[in-house]
Amino acid sequence: MSSNDILTSNNNSDRDNAGQKPKFKLFSAIQIGLGCFFGSTFAALLMLALNFRTVGDHRNFKVVLSVAVGHLPILIYFLLKMLDEGWYRIIIFIVAGGMTFIAEEWQGKIYKKHLDSGGEKKGSGSVIGAIALSLIIVFISTIIYLMLTDTDI
Repeated sequence: MSSNDILTSNNNSDRDNAGQKPKFKLFSAIQIGLGCFFGSTFAALLMLALNFRTVGDHRNFKVVLSVAVGHLPILIYFLLKMLDEGWYRIIIFIVAGGMTFIAEEWQGKIYKKHLDSGGEKKGSGSVIGAIALSLIIVFISTIIYLMLTDTDI
């Protein structure tokens, strides 16, 4: 069952009766882009995965979460390279814009149906929480990487 089917199903466990406002909230593409800008691609992928889980699309939830965790070593490598060479300013805007586009492509229809049925987007606190969690995970992962490789920055 796809994410779109889950939102339009009358048997959706997140609704009491057909036609009622959904009880759950989703991150918008703009919120995901802001998460990427302030908290890295890990935050954006985490938010995408949480949206998939919220609508009951567990297959895509697992795939996106696996990509989020799996790309941490690459993220740490590029983070250290960008800080060392100073070309991070432009890359941050490009990647955040790209993640906003990806979020719109992957979940735009789901999000629009959610809003059309009376659903709401997640609040700023959820976005800040995802960004904070991402920064903590990336920071700890970077420290571990630096300790294991005996790299100086």
